Amino acid sequence: MAGLASKPLIASHAAMRVGAPRAVRDLVAALVIAVVIRFALVALVPVIPGWDGVLYLRGAEQLAEGRGYTQQMLDQSAPPKASAFFPPGMPAIFASLRLLGFGPRADLPLQALAGAFLVVIAWALGRRLGGRRAGRVAAWLVALYPGGVLLSVSYFAEPIFALGIGIGLIPLLYARRRNLLRWLMVMGLCFGLMAYVRSTSLIMVPIVAASVTWLRFRSTAFPQRLRKTAAWTLLAMACALAPLLPWVVRNQRALGEPVLVSTNGGLNLLLGTFGEGGYDSVPAGQNAPIGLRELEADRWRNRRARERIAADVPSWLARGALKLVNTFGYEQAPAQYVAQVNRLAPRTGERFSLFAIAACRVYWMILIALVFVGAARRIASWRHAPMGRAELIALAPLLGLALLHFVYIGGDRYHAAVVPMLAALAALGAATIFPRRPAPGQRAA
Repeated sequence: MAGLASKPLIASHAAMRVGAPRAVRDLVAALVIAVVIRFALVALVPVIPGWDGVLYLRGAEQLAEGRGYTQQMLDQSAPPKASAFFPPGMPAIFASLRLLGFGPRADLPLQALAGAFLVVIAWALGRRLGGRRAGRVAAWLVALYPGGVLLSVSYFAEPIFALGIGIGLIPLLYARRRNLLRWLMVMGLCFGLMAYVRSTSLIMVPIVAASVTWLRFRSTAFPQRLRKTAAWTLLAMACALAPLLPWVVRNQRALGEPVLVSTNGGLNLLLGTFGEGGYDSVPAGQNAPIGLRELEADRWRNRRARERIAADVPSWLARGALKLVNTFGYEQAPAQYVAQVNRLAPRTGERFSLFAIAACRVYWMILIALVFVGAARRIASWRHAPMGRAELIALAPLLGLALLHFVYIGGDRYHAAVVPMLAALAALGAATIFPRRPAPGQRAA
């Protein structure tokens, strides 16, 4: 009897040994295609810098030439006074390429590589959420993601930022319970470094740390569980703030105040109180008076934004909902960007732009539909299978991004930072709609 009982266990271990190489082959195939598509776009579609990329490259040139990080990044005619209007991460990355001797020709290949390696993040998340098949689907969803492919020829922060937070999250998926605190601290450090690229990562840290810690101590008494969650979350936040200390000290010396990340928070908060809360120009007469210092203008805008919110809270809440729809409901910004900056022949460029916009919109509709199906499947099984660590790690960054853009501004480019998490959830939806057919031997049994 013992021999008979051990046969299923032996077969299971054998299946795992066979399945692991197959899973790696799934990953490698998707990764190779992602690299090929992105590098082909970089090679075949000539572009010039646009939008935020113009500012990032000006800042990179200043840093590479040893002129510091000044207001001339925003306006070449401005005096060379120190600035913290944008976080310095992307200019510093591009400046590093120049100091290493690669020059501007390495900017877009770096973006392409960063976007391609998001396949690994999606594969790991999908595999932990739903097994080998979900990992394969998630990897291919990211490999073929049109918005991500188009961002390869952009100078935006999203590809590098998404890769950075993914690198911080993946060890948490595989961490043993006794090592969880160590990897939460590593996650905090990684997210703190990514705050140099986008400050969004700072709001993600406490959500990830608190949710994972709360799950870790689910078997303990409530008071102890609460204390452990608070302590571990504070420790993760301390680790996230540590990499920012040099920047804070620099801002104290150069600007007179210890600015944590940037001085554009007031502008984004103010913009979120007009219209539908998207990125646009501040209406005439509503912006800070001309002549204020950078920090003074930021405080003025913050104060003005709070006044507008307090004067009509219901409208601000409605705008918050519109910002979330703007951020997660559709996608076309990557295609619009490439349409404006490509240097293809007019007829070819117009055709390429139309196909790019159509691909972005349709693909995003399918992806979000799969996410909703996957979420519905998970909610339906909640009573029998409580939420695990992998699900929390996939959902926490989404919640952080949603909270930030509900308060500030919305935009359909910002969701690119969490596409690997969305792809992993969409893989569950795909498995629900297209369930695996049993093998002939299983049907006979």
